[in-house]
Amino acid sequence: MFVLFIYGNYSINKNRSNLLLIDQKFNIKVISPNFELKYDLSAEDLENRLKKLIRISDPTKGVETLFVWPEGVFSGYSYSEILNFKKILSKNFSEDHFILFGVNRFNEKKKAFYNSLLIVDNNFEILQEYRKIKLVPFGEFLPFEKQLSKIGLKKITEGHGSFLRGDKQKNLKINEINILPLICYEIIFTEFIQSSDINSNLIINISEDGWFGNSIGPYQHFAKLITSLLNSQK
Repeated sequence: MFVLFIYGNYSINKNRSNLLLIDQKFNIKVISPNFELKYDLSAEDLENRLKKLIRISDPTKGVETLFVWPEGVFSGYSYSEILNFKKILSKNFSEDHFILFGVNRFNEKKKAFYNSLLIVDNNFEILQEYRKIKLVPFGEFLPFEKQLSKIGLKKITEGHGSFLRGDKQKNLKINEINILPLICYEIIFTEFIQSSDINSNLIINISEDGWFGNSIGPYQHFAKLITSLLNSQK
């Protein structure tokens, strides 16, 4: 164990030395807050969750940073509903900061929600958006919904209606970062990676596997992820 500590410490310091040689830097922080996953959070509970998330993020003013938050951090709430916390965000983050997270987005015209991945600025304004294309059967949509809903069937997750399906794969760009965005089990579909922008330099897959608890689910997802990435190189 001591040898591993020495080697790890050497590797970290070596990376820090290499970073000093780079003129343009952009920091990426992946935040894993270990929240209890549940719906029906009160506004107070959600505010406390957001404050804890900000505290863990530890934003530094003047340092360009992309914060990657979990898919289900605002579980049960849509984007328009969390705008009430705009002041909290602008108070703690600066114009050098960008936040990526998953949230539901309501489409007024179609009267339904998208499962979206957003990048917002410190004023909670949407800069980039990706809408999930591969929806989970029975989890995010009900197959043959018009027929099956007549006999009382619905998807097994919160809410009665199915999510809308995104219609295009498009990278998200923040300064020099060219992000291939994927949500949940989309990462296991090799074609998403193979058909992505050739200039992609970062893949971000937000997934709330905590819903599966201590089951085999998260391990299966990870194994499929690795297989997909390897197959995409062929």
